Amino acid sequence: MGDIRKLVRLQFLVVGLFILFKHFRADWLTDHSPEFWRVFLYSFPNFCEGVIGVFILTGIGIYFRAKLYHSISYKVLYFIAAGMALIYTITQEVKLHHLGGKNIYDPYDVLFSILGVGVGLLIVMRMQPLVKPSNL
Repeated sequence: MGDIRKLVRLQFLVVGLFILFKHFRADWLTDHSPEFWRVFLYSFPNFCEGVIGVFILTGIGIYFRAKLYHSISYKVLYFIAAGMALIYTITQEVKLHHLGGKNIYDPYDVLFSILGVGVGLLIVMRMQPLVKPSNL
């Protein structure tokens, strides 16, 4: 089992990738860029959002579990966090809300969001972060 601080450090890495791809992707595109490269550059930030969503909601859930809901298992908590992140990212992509900015619907963005949530869940399940009593 891992300390939640490892999850936070990994989250900073993913946020850095998100910023890098979101702000510099136009510099990496040319008129002759292959279609796959364009799709990847524009949809990868959605992948990062999915991973970040799982990490944030897992951290919040772990904290509340330590403070209030001791009976819920960590694995259930990880799946709840991933489910909530998936609902948020998909509803944002299909424009049910604009909490993450104004999006243009793109099926590749939906696919990358789903993949990001899945990868985020796999990372959390592998790391099994928890809050130690000394960390509260």
